[in-house]
Amino acid sequence: MWKKIKPVQDATGLQVNGNKTNVSDLEPDDDLSCVEASEADGKGAKGSGGEDVDVITGRNDHRPLFQSDTIPDQSIDTMKIMRRFQSHHSDFIHDMSFDLYGKRLATCSSDRKIKIWTLRFKRCKQGTCDNSEWVLDSEWSAHQASVWKVTWAHPEFGQIIASCSFDRTVSIWEDQGVLHHRQADSQTSLEAAGNLIGSSVEGTFPSCVPSGGSYNASGIRESWRNQAQLVDSRESVHDVKFAPRHLGLRLATASGDGFVRMYEAIDVVNLSHWPLQEEFLADRDGATCISWNQSRIDPPTIVVGGNSNIVKVWGYSNAFRRWQAVVELQGHNDAIHDVCWAPNMGRSFHLVATASKDRVVRIWELRFKSDGTIGDVPNASTGTLSTTAVSSNAGGNSQLPRCTVKLVASKHHHDAEVWRVEWNVTGTMLASSGDDGTVHMWKCDCDGNWVCISTIAGDLEPFPPPRTQPNPQDASI
Repeated sequence: MWKKIKPVQDATGLQVNGNKTNVSDLEPDDDLSCVEASEADGKGAKGSGGEDVDVITGRNDHRPLFQSDTIPDQSIDTMKIMRRFQSHHSDFIHDMSFDLYGKRLATCSSDRKIKIWTLRFKRCKQGTCDNSEWVLDSEWSAHQASVWKVTWAHPEFGQIIASCSFDRTVSIWEDQGVLHHRQADSQTSLEAAGNLIGSSVEGTFPSCVPSGGSYNASGIRESWRNQAQLVDSRESVHDVKFAPRHLGLRLATASGDGFVRMYEAIDVVNLSHWPLQEEFLADRDGATCISWNQSRIDPPTIVVGGNSNIVKVWGYSNAFRRWQAVVELQGHNDAIHDVCWAPNMGRSFHLVATASKDRVVRIWELRFKSDGTIGDVPNASTGTLSTTAVSSNAGGNSQLPRCTVKLVASKHHHDAEVWRVEWNVTGTMLASSGDDGTVHMWKCDCDGNWVCISTIAGDLEPFPPPRTQPNPQDASI
């Protein structure tokens, strides 16, 4: 189940770099820079630099819309477009983000705007029809420059999103209510109140719901309020991510000045106050991407990529009350465009995916040992990279867990730089996208090798047949 979207330089989701306005008009070499997974219903979204947004879902009728380039003659699940709607952004879509339930979608663009979409269903007498539409709820000018990323907080804290921009700021937005269209009369608004998603009212959802807030020139209510603006960065803010909910309402940002900054809303009722908890220099050449470890068992941990070719894992030390480097992931030869920490579903190890300008997707296995011993990880003689262990607080009793890392896969399938990697909700499948105009789906087979099970071309046509002589670099390391 795949969900997000981003720009060809710094964005989130599946981005198209070009002037094509319809996904059906794309060529196989059009740039696709991001993809993401929905945690709720397995749907995904794909955005373009033009007008259309496609919501894609999987199917298993085995029709060869997309073919595997590594498992020929084997039936695989394929993808199809479920919904297509006009984004009405006037410039490149840099990021798209679903909420936890996959029913709301936020998009951001170089036109400086953020738009919020809601999935609404038609109702039949027999039940829910297989007919739904994405309705524009709100839109507003969010920043003074291109908006790179947008992300949702856990709904436990309310309807909250954060955005970051080339204008060097991070903005916190909270939904003050629900949509109302200027032209709707009061009677229609009352009817809409009973037509919320999941209700049993027959017919189509009206384009409005109870009123409130201000309106823009298009008559769409601006229901989202700017609760706070974080201005500590001295350069463009490239990424922003909310922490896992068990850590509270916290936020991490990655900036072009090389710093990762941590903020926390001390009072979740008062979102106007986000004190800077800590900042640390993560990459002297500029930090570009971050991803949180979602595990409740481990200390707060985050992986950071930057314009250098090294990815670092950072952990919070309670003994020293600061963030410290735990381990380095070395292997890329150019700038890191994206990192993604896989959800841990009971595994004894963690998986981290990285995407780089060197056109390679790498998957790393991390093992933490809190007793100060090295994890049971094979060494270089097994065909993997040498394991690396970094003790953050040598000699201390309350030191961070020691970590060992192993490179388990290095994929050279993309013919251009890779911009985005994203795990599904269980951490068992990975999607990668890049400037070659393709999205690759990866899955671990029974032998522990990561193989490409599906390739989605930018023009949504059947992908060329697999190579008869696979590149030896494509094999798992």
